[in-house]
Amino acid sequence: MASDKISVSIESTNIVYDIRVNGIPLIKSKDVTPRSLQIPAYEYFKEGNNSIEINLMGITKDNENKIGPGYDTKTSIYVSVVRDGAKIGVLGIYYDSESDELKFTEKTYTGQASLKSASGVKLENVDNEFYKSKILLGRSVFGSKLARANVSISNVETLADYWKWENGGLITISDSDALKKAYSDYYKIVKNNGPEEAIVPFVTSYKLVSMKYYNGSYEDYMKENSILNNFNDIRIESGKKYEIIEPDFNKVNMEIFGGGRLARFYPDPLKWRWEDRKIDSGIIFYKWGNEFIPYTISTDLNF
Repeated sequence: MASDKISVSIESTNIVYDIRVNGIPLIKSKDVTPRSLQIPAYEYFKEGNNSIEINLMGITKDNENKIGPGYDTKTSIYVSVVRDGAKIGVLGIYYDSESDELKFTEKTYTGQASLKSASGVKLENVDNEFYKSKILLGRSVFGSKLARANVSISNVETLADYWKWENGGLITISDSDALKKAYSDYYKIVKNNGPEEAIVPFVTSYKLVSMKYYNGSYEDYMKENSILNNFNDIRIESGKKYEIIEPDFNKVNMEIFGGGRLARFYPDPLKWRWEDRKIDSGIIFYKWGNEFIPYTISTDLNF
């Protein structure tokens, strides 16, 4: 049986991007230097069809050496799904200077033909089209291109509750105030009620991770990784005491994804602070009825 310890491999140059698996943010990269990453992504996948999206913007330098949106001959990104050592190419994109266009390729970043099926993972289709989109970088919004592909995966264990958000309500910009309230309400839970209650919305996520890597022992995973510390009003990190502060919604943008059923504010309005350092909450919400419910804690900004 194929392993369900699945990761996503990314090779990129002169490009900033968001990658989402089944609508869930995997990585938001602002580093334009050549990068090669392999990110564990087990909990993002499920049995059957899975979508992968890249929201991207090329970065180049002008004649005065100033960095800005644009493309050059090195602009490229290659995304693969890795399982049991097999790397299945999903999306390969590069800038073609002759046509002055972004193009798709079925080759890897080394120029070899990419693998399309192995270890229970199969590339089903690539939308050979770029869609107009927007990308958030800090407090600024830029025009971008969105590319999509679908892969099928077999022999994947997951938890049904992890996907409850897919049946949630559609989210629009008009829900901004309700989302702000959700952040403020969660801040009060952390501040006043303690970590045992603050962690409740995220138990399913942690159980899924423990199922993959701790033989299903949720207790061992929580203890060995000191997870409850992340939900204290004062977090101890490297001997420093980071204290949670009230959400600051000044100059944030509402980011909606997951087919319109997941949302957050970016930059993160909820933080723990020690002097001039901070730890973002990373919380993503879904809409259930008229309320926003904490869904998971994203690490897509940690790369």
